[in-house]
Amino acid sequence: MPTTFTQRKFPPGFRARRGLNWGVVGLMYTSYYLCRYNLPLANKAIADEFHFSKSDMSSIISAQLLAYAIGQIVNGLLTDRFGGKRAMLIGAAGTVTMNLLFGASSFWGFLWLFVVLRSIDGYVQAFGAPGFIKINAAWFGQTERGTFAGIFGFMINLGRLGINYFGAMSALTTPTRVTSGMSSPFVTRLVPTRTSRRPSVNASIRRSAAPLRSTTSRSRRPTRRPGKRPRTSRSTRSVPAPR
Repeated sequence: MPTTFTQRKFPPGFRARRGLNWGVVGLMYTSYYLCRYNLPLANKAIADEFHFSKSDMSSIISAQLLAYAIGQIVNGLLTDRFGGKRAMLIGAAGTVTMNLLFGASSFWGFLWLFVVLRSIDGYVQAFGAPGFIKINAAWFGQTERGTFAGIFGFMINLGRLGINYFGAMSALTTPTRVTSGMSSPFVTRLVPTRTSRRPSVNASIRRSAAPLRSTTSRSRRPTRRPGKRPRTSRSTRSVPAPR
């Protein structure tokens, strides 16, 4: 009877090293999700600022998803050539760079630039899954991969939870508009907000309060009381002519 992977006696320190490797790879792929699902936090703000229609925003999102689908096929073949570690590092460095460039592109606001950068981001994101599978296939046996894949799936979905929770909190607490939250390795990508030409709230309040002050000042003028003559100063009193 052949010896299965779980029946083997591992050398000392193997399980600890495997757990450390599995945790690092899991957290790195979690950061992939932080970069992948960050656009919904800012798509409305981007559309309002650059006057993009819903069709324009769907072009940005669809380009990323299409590039990600193509990358899953192509990058799987490249991962067999490069190896799992290099594939994970290429994907992590690429998605961080594309997220930062996507934020910097707000200074120009071109739709085609947003589409191109998001497409490249989707393609390099596709290095994550093949690289992770390539790495863990050498550390886990066939009878162990199902259990650890389920735990790994829970870990990577923490990235989506993290960007939806911490990204929204950052958008409320930072002076700039946050569009992608945190990226790998936990680098915050912010889109600088342009200087708005709209009047400030304080200026609007001052303008609305100006007519009120003028009305109040007019209402404070003394009014004549009925039955009484108005007082006049001594210089204006009439002096009777001498007889």
